[in-house]
Amino acid sequence: MPWRNLVSWNTMIAGCLHNDIVEKACQLFDQMAERDIFTWTQMITCYTRNEELEKARSLFNSMPDKMNPGCSRLLECYDFRLGRNGQTMDARNLFDEQPVKNAVSSNAMIAAYI
Repeated sequence: MPWRNLVSWNTMIAGCLHNDIVEKACQLFDQMAERDIFTWTQMITCYTRNEELEKARSLFNSMPDKMNPGCSRLLECYDFRLGRNGQTMDARNLFDEQPVKNAVSSNAMIAAYI
């Protein structure tokens, strides 16, 4: 593809993720010059679904804008996976670090304790 923009990059990554081609999705993510909240959310969700929680947390920590309300979806995925794996305190620490809490992230945290 001679000309790539944010939409084309995100579409390629989404295609890789929906087909469980995680390595290729990571390569595309690393090649991107610009990323938006959708890009970050896709990759972190990918890692949490594949139980790669350290990679998900590392990627989350490198996000430039954690104040974005879209991060609550990200934290929902991450909190749920951590709680399900018996790492409720890690989920709680992540929740406490979240600058903006809402009903989605709060419910995810409650679900981690159930």
